[in-house]
Amino acid sequence: MSLADLLTELDNIIAKLRYVKYGDYVLSSDHNDLVDAVKKIREILELLRTAAAAEEPEYSSWSRLYERSFSASFPEDIDVVQSYGIGFIGDRFIVVHIYVRSETYTYYNKYIFHDPDTGDVLTEFYAWRCPYGSYTVSFPTNKYYLVYPTFDDNGHVRVYRGTDMLQEITETDIDESCGSLSMKYITFFRIKSPTNNTVPYDIITYKAS
Repeated sequence: MSLADLLTELDNIIAKLRYVKYGDYVLSSDHNDLVDAVKKIREILELLRTAAAAEEPEYSSWSRLYERSFSASFPEDIDVVQSYGIGFIGDRFIVVHIYVRSETYTYYNKYIFHDPDTGDVLTEFYAWRCPYGSYTVSFPTNKYYLVYPTFDDNGHVRVYRGTDMLQEITETDIDESCGSLSMKYITFFRIKSPTNNTVPYDIITYKAS
């Protein structure tokens, strides 16, 4: 049965449900309609789960796509980089986050969106929080995940599917790394010391095949 058919059946069941107030008789049919609605919702969720699993791609290896260097510019000369991070929004954007303190003790929090296929900068802006919601780090799916076998070495990762290790990847002098939502991409991030009002950084991206 299709999702549309199940939703129609659920609508028909919901149409039979009634509100009751204190003192009203609650009939067996009222309870049974609620049970039918819950069961129908369970069918819909199972159909969606099966469809999602069928659409999830099967990856077996990842190839180095590019290594590119960038500079994040700020309005003032930088005293210190307070924090940084890298992640993904789905499989669509690599998100770089850099938080700095200027020499006048002004704080700037910058987000830079990159195209995962090319590394090109798509947009950048200042915000205290990313307005597009949270982005993934390290463990993006139930099917695939990254393991860091060496303590404090974010450039050494093993890619697993279930209990099977598919590939081991090593990049040098890496500060952070993560995978995209479906693990189509694995990206490594290297940040460098600020120069005047800019923070240089590198992005290294692998793509699944």
